Amino acid sequence: MSLFSAQISAQTAVKLSGVITAADAGHPLAGANISVQGSLLGAAAQNDGSYEINLMPGSYTLLVQYIGYRTIKAQVNVVVDQPLTKNFALEEDVLQMSEVVATGTRFSGRTVIESPVPVDVISAKEIHATGLTQTTQILQQLVPSYNAPQPSITDGSDHMRPATLRGLGPDQVLILVNGKRRHTSALVHVNGSVGRGSTGADLNAIPANAIQKIEVLRDGAAAQYGSDAIAGVINIVLKKQMGLDAGVSYSQNLSSVTRGYADDGTGGPQDVNYNDGETLNLHLGYGLRIGQDGSLYVSGQARKRDRAVRAGLDPRQQYFDDDSREDDFDRLNHVYGQGESDDYSIFFNGSIPVGEAGGQFYAFGGYNDREGSTGCFYRRAND
Repeated sequence: MSLFSAQISAQTAVKLSGVITAADAGHPLAGANISVQGSLLGAAAQNDGSYEINLMPGSYTLLVQYIGYRTIKAQVNVVVDQPLTKNFALEEDVLQMSEVVATGTRFSGRTVIESPVPVDVISAKEIHATGLTQTTQILQQLVPSYNAPQPSITDGSDHMRPATLRGLGPDQVLILVNGKRRHTSALVHVNGSVGRGSTGADLNAIPANAIQKIEVLRDGAAAQYGSDAIAGVINIVLKKQMGLDAGVSYSQNLSSVTRGYADDGTGGPQDVNYNDGETLNLHLGYGLRIGQDGSLYVSGQARKRDRAVRAGLDPRQQYFDDDSREDDFDRLNHVYGQGESDDYSIFFNGSIPVGEAGGQFYAFGGYNDREGSTGCFYRRAND
C-alpha cells in the first residue's frame, strides 16, 4: 500500500504603506500617485500624504509621481507576514517631465506615457516662461496644430479671438475647466474671420496666472467626449496652492520695417519705426487652507493693452477738388492691427473633503469684464 500526502499553502497579501512628502518643504503631497510597474496596482496619497497598497510576497518596482515633482523609481521586497513601511520625499522637477493627467483617460492615475493617445501637458512654469498674458496666445505658442490668428476689422472677433485646433472650427474644440465643460460665448464670428458662422469659448476670459496646467487631447477625443470634441479637448486646470502669488509684466512693440513707398508721395522705399502695443499685466493670488484638509485659491488679474496699428498709407483723394485740407491730410487714416482693451478678471478654486469615504465638495468659477476699442473701415469725406 502506498501513502501520498499533499500540503496546500496559501499566501496572504502584505500591506505596503508610507507617506509621500515634498523634499524641500516637508509638507504632504495629497494626490501623489504611486504605482507598481508592470501592473494595474497603485494608490493615490491621502490628504496627509499617506498611502497603502496590498501586495503579494515578491520583488516589485514602484513609481512615485506628482505634478511638478521628479519621478522616483524604487525597488521593494515584500516578505510574508512582514508589513513594509516606505516613505518618499519628492524633489521639484524644473523640466516638468513627470506630469500625471486625467484628460482622455478611462481610469485615474494614468500618466502621459501610459495613455493610448498623446496628451500635451503645459505646466505653470512653461506658461510663465512664455511671457504672454493671454491664454489663447500661450496655447498658440506651445501647442502643435493650435492656431489663433489676430483678426482686425471683424467686429467682436477683434476682442474674442477665434481659435482652431487641427484646422477645424472653433465650435469643434471642447473646452474644459477642471474637467467640466466650459460654456461657449454668445459671439458669432463674422466678416470673413476664421471660423465664420461659429461660436467658441473665450479662453482669454480665464487669466493665465490662475492656471496650474493645461492638458490638450487631440486624437480620439470625440470617442470619449462627443461630437463637439471632433478637433480635440483642452482641459484647463486651475491653481490649487497655498500662500501668496503675485506678478507684474510689461511688454511693448519696438518694430522697424521698410515700406515700399514714402509718405510724401515722392517715391520710396522708406524705413518706418513702430513703438506701440504697450501691455501692462498685474496679477495677485492667494491660497488659504479651509479647515484641516480644505483649500481655497483666489486670484485677480488686471490687463491694460494699447493699440498697435500696422496699416498702410491711403493714397486716395479725401476731399473734393480745390480743398486745401487735402495737402495736410494724414494718410495713416486706417486703424488696422491690435485693438486697445482693458481686461479685469477674478477667479477662485476651492474644495473641502466630505465624510470618510473620500467625498469632496468643490467649487470654482470666475468673473471677467473686458472693454475694448478697435478700428473699422475708414469713410472718406467725399465718399
